[in-house]
Amino acid sequence: MEPTTLVGDYILAINGYYETHQPRRGELAVFALPSDTSVDFFKRVVGLPGDHIQMKSGVLFVNDMPVRRDAVGPYIFTASSHPQTEYRETLSSGASYLVALEGDEQPLENTEAFIVPAEHYFMLGDNRDNSADSRDPDSGVGFVPSRNLKAYPAFIYFSTNGSARWWEVWKWPQSIRWDRIGRRLN
Repeated sequence: MEPTTLVGDYILAINGYYETHQPRRGELAVFALPSDTSVDFFKRVVGLPGDHIQMKSGVLFVNDMPVRRDAVGPYIFTASSHPQTEYRETLSSGASYLVALEGDEQPLENTEAFIVPAEHYFMLGDNRDNSADSRDPDSGVGFVPSRNLKAYPAFIYFSTNGSARWWEVWKWPQSIRWDRIGRRLN
């Protein structure tokens, strides 16, 4: 889910949130993977029941309208040195978030049109070129049934860059990403 979350981020999620709240387009959700409900994923809700969702040259279309996408600049993933471009997507509702793409012609950047079935949601990862999500029929995600929604990821309560092992107490202060602690997820 880079750039929204990084490897080493610890997330506080509100369990049962979706028992009393309807998911909104653009928010994050923790859900049980439809193909294996013992596995939890979290992705961004981009399609609500009845929506038409499609990717065209890397641009997300919701109900046949392109989602505004503004380039922010280059982005380097924490796990590799492969450069991508970071964009800010802004939905018609005003919800705004960052995504990263390697290019607009990657396999999942041009898709068929999906129609979200009743009581299901269409999920996308923010790392668009390396995400198992609703676009990919082989990912096991597909359309996510409402009953699979489990929690709302609220904020990062701890973050480490992984440079210190648990017994290397003297390295802990340098390995903690202090600027990420308490960051609200959107």
